[in-house]
Amino acid sequence: MKIVIPCMIYMGSALMVYNILHYYLFARKMKKTGVLEMRRTFLYLPFFLLVFFLIGYLITALFGNPTLVMGGILFGGSVFVFLVLNVMIRIVRYIQNDERRISALYNELREELTSITKDRLAVFRVNLTKDIVEDRAGTDLYDSDKTAQSYTDLMLNRFPDLLIKPADRYGPGLFTREGLLEHFQNGHNAASETIYARRKSVRNGYFLMEAALAQQPVTGEVIAFITERDYNRDMIDRVIWNKALSEEYDGIAYIASGQLGVVLYSDKPKRPDILLSGDGERDYEDAVRRLVGALDLGTAESADELLNALKLDKIERELSEKDAYTVDFSYRAENGVIYKRFTFFAADREAHFYALLISDTTEIRREQEEQNRKLEEALEQAKASSAAKTTFLSNMSHDIRTPMNAIIGFTNLARQSVENQEKTREYLDKILTSSNHLLSLINDVLEMSRIESGKIELENSSCNLARLMEDFQAMVANLAEAKNQELTVDFSGVTDKNIICDKLRLNQVLLNLLSNAVKYTPDGGRVEVRVLQKGGAADGRGAYEFHVKDNGIGMTPEFAAHVFEAFEREKTSTVSGIQGTGLGMAITKRIVDLMEGSIEVVTAPGEGTEFIVSVEFAISPEEMKENDGKQEDGIEVDFTGKRLLLADDIAINREIAVATLEMNGFLIEEADDGEKAVRMVADSQPGYYDAVLMDIQMPVMNGYDAARNIRRLKNLQLASIPIIAMTANAFEEDRKAAFEAGMNGHVAKPIDVKALIATLKEIL
Repeated sequence: MKIVIPCMIYMGSALMVYNILHYYLFARKMKKTGVLEMRRTFLYLPFFLLVFFLIGYLITALFGNPTLVMGGILFGGSVFVFLVLNVMIRIVRYIQNDERRISALYNELREELTSITKDRLAVFRVNLTKDIVEDRAGTDLYDSDKTAQSYTDLMLNRFPDLLIKPADRYGPGLFTREGLLEHFQNGHNAASETIYARRKSVRNGYFLMEAALAQQPVTGEVIAFITERDYNRDMIDRVIWNKALSEEYDGIAYIASGQLGVVLYSDKPKRPDILLSGDGERDYEDAVRRLVGALDLGTAESADELLNALKLDKIERELSEKDAYTVDFSYRAENGVIYKRFTFFAADREAHFYALLISDTTEIRREQEEQNRKLEEALEQAKASSAAKTTFLSNMSHDIRTPMNAIIGFTNLARQSVENQEKTREYLDKILTSSNHLLSLINDVLEMSRIESGKIELENSSCNLARLMEDFQAMVANLAEAKNQELTVDFSGVTDKNIICDKLRLNQVLLNLLSNAVKYTPDGGRVEVRVLQKGGAADGRGAYEFHVKDNGIGMTPEFAAHVFEAFEREKTSTVSGIQGTGLGMAITKRIVDLMEGSIEVVTAPGEGTEFIVSVEFAISPEEMKENDGKQEDGIEVDFTGKRLLLADDIAINREIAVATLEMNGFLIEEADDGEKAVRMVADSQPGYYDAVLMDIQMPVMNGYDAARNIRRLKNLQLASIPIIAMTANAFEEDRKAAFEAGMNGHVAKPIDVKALIATLKEIL
C-alpha cells in the first residue's frame, strides 16, 4: 500500500503536467484561428479543472501521508480530465473543420458576386445584422447608392424616387432589412423580386433584385449579397412565351409513371379543363375517364373509341415506334361542335415520361370546311362557266356563221345579178345589215373581255338628262318602228336634269335594255322607257330610276336568276330564232356596277319584262355648253381639191378608204408605214396636205409615234397639220391615247363613212 499510493500520486502528477502542456498547445492553436475567442467559456472549464487538480497534487506532496482515498481521487481525477480533454479537442477540431468549409463557401460566394459585378447594374454586400453596407459596385449606381452607410438608409433614399410599380407600397417589402432577415430565419438562402423602376441607364424598365443570404462563420452575422440587373428582355421573353403557348395550346401537361401533372393551362372555357384542372399530380387514367364521361361525344361507341385512344398503354405502344402520337376528336357544346387535338411526345421512354399538348382545332377545321365548301362551289361555278362558255362558243359559231353566210351568199348573188341594179342594191343592203350585225357580235365579245380585265373606266361630264333622253329616243325610234311597236319615252318625273355622268355608258345601258325589249317583244307590242327621280340622296346628288318595260315573251324565274351572267341565253322555242351573244345583260350589269348602282328584273313568262336601274348622279349647277363644231347634216361641204395623206400598212384598207374619199372629192396620197408618213409630211410645203389619216398598228413606226414626230417638226405650220386616227383600235383608251399623241380626231374601223365625213367636216 505504501508503494501504490505514491505511485498513483506521481503518475497522476505526471499525467496532470501532460494535460496542462497539451491544453496549452491546443489553446494556443485555437487562439490563432479565433475559435478560442468564440468558445472561451467552453474552454475555461477544463483549464480550471487542471489547475484544481494540480493544486491538489502540490498540497498532497507538501503535507505528505496521503490516504488511499485521496490518492485514488487525485489519480482518477487526472484520468477523467485526460479523457474529457481529448473528447473536447476532437469536438473542437470537428467544429473547426466545419467552419473552414463554411468559410470556403462564403469566400466562393464573395468571389462569384465580385466576378459578376461588371454585368450588373448594382451589387451590394450588406451586413444585415449590423445594418451596414460593407461594399458596393456596378454600372448604374446613384450618388445615394455610393454614400449610404446603412442598408436602411440605402432603401429609404432609393425607392421613393425610383420605384414606379408596385405603387401601393413604399418599397420592395422583401428587400427591406427586416424582410430579408425574416426570410433568412425562415430557412431561405435566396430571395428575388421583380420591380418596375426608373434607372440611370434606362428611363423606365423592369429590374430583377436578387439576394444570396449567408451567415458569417466567425461572428454569426447575416450577410446579404444583393444584385440588380436589367429584366426587360426576360420579362418580354416570359410574356411572349406564355402568350404564345397559351394562344397555341389549351394546356401543356406531362405523364410520369401514370401520374398527370399540369405545366400550363389556358383559362379559356373549354371542356378539357376537366383533365387539366386541379393542383398537383393525379392519376392519368382516372382523369381521362372523367373527361370522356363529361363530353357529349354523340354515341357510346365514340366515347369508347376516344377512351381507348387515350389509354396509357396505347400511348406507350404508339410512342415506342414513333416520335409523336396524335388523337383528334370532337364533341358537342353550346356554341356548336368543338374540335380538339391531343399530341403526346416521348420525353423519356425508359422512364415512361411523356409530354402532352392539348390544342383547339375548331377554327382550323371550320376554315378547312369553309374552304372545301368554297372549293366545291368554285368547282361547280367553273363547271357551269365551262358549260356556259361551251354553249356560248356554240351560239357564237352559229351567230357568226349566220351573218357570214348571208354576206357570202348575197355577195355571190350580187355578182350574178350585176346587170340588175335593183336586185344588186337589195343584196348590198342585206350584206350591209349582216355586216353590222357581225360587227355588233364582235363588239360585245371585246367589250366583255375589257370589262372583265378592268380596263373600262367611267368618263364623267356634265350633261342634260332630258336632252340625253330625247337623243336616245330619236336614236332608237327606228328599232321599234321596224316591228310596228309602240315606243314611249317619259322623263317628266325628273326634277334635276343637269347631272354629271358618263353619257356614253348610260346610253349603252339603256340601248342594251331597249334593244332586248324590242327583240323579245312581238310585232305590234309595246315598249316603255320611264325615268324617275327619287328622294333620299345626299346633298348635291340625285337618285334616279330608269325603267325599261315591255309586254313581250317574259322569262322564267329560273332564267331570270341568271340573266345577268355572261354567256346565258334562255333555251325556248320562242327565242331560238333570235340572234345574240348572251353578253348584253352581263355588260349592262357590269356598267351599272361601275356606276355604283343596281339593276333588277321583274318578269314572268308571257307577261313581259321590266328592268329597273337605280343609280345616283352628282347634280351639275348648269349644263356644260357643248359646241363640238359639228355642222348640220343638211349642209353640204365641198371637199373637192382637199389633199389627204393616208398612212396604212394594209393595201385593201387603203383601197377602200381611197375609193370612199375620192367619191367625196378628196385627193389621196398613200404611205404604208408611219416613218414614211412622217417623211412625206416633212418634205412637203405647208398647206400641201390638208390632213393626215393615220392608222395605229403599222410596221417600222406606229401611228402614235408618227404623230408625235410630226408634232415635233421644226416648221410649225407642218407640225400643226390635222391628224385623224383611223384605226381598228376602237376603245375609249385607244381614243385617249390618240389625243395624247397629238391627234385631232379618232374614227374606228370598220369605217363608218358618215362618221368619217362628219369628222373631216369638223376638222377641215
